[in-house]
Amino acid sequence: MTEEVVIYVEGARRSILCGVCGKPVSLVGDGESEAGCLDCGNIAPVEEVATVSKAFAEAMLDPLRLDGARPGNTPTSEEQYRFKVAM
Repeated sequence: MTEEVVIYVEGARRSILCGVCGKPVSLVGDGESEAGCLDCGNIAPVEEVATVSKAFAEAMLDPLRLDGARPGNTPTSEEQYRFKVAM
């Protein structure tokens, strides 16, 4: 049985989704070190999944960031996120 990976966004529990196919992300392997989508092979260390999905959630809450109005190395298009959050 796979365990779905979630994140809390503004106090609400949200599922982390695969940025490739949109299916829920789950823990994979024999521990809690990797998570991802087994259907399309989008798997990464749990820390990376958390970091990318958090950045996605922040971008969704701050539309200027998606429009590229903010400087930095943050992806500016929703399609560029490897992991997303069900908003």
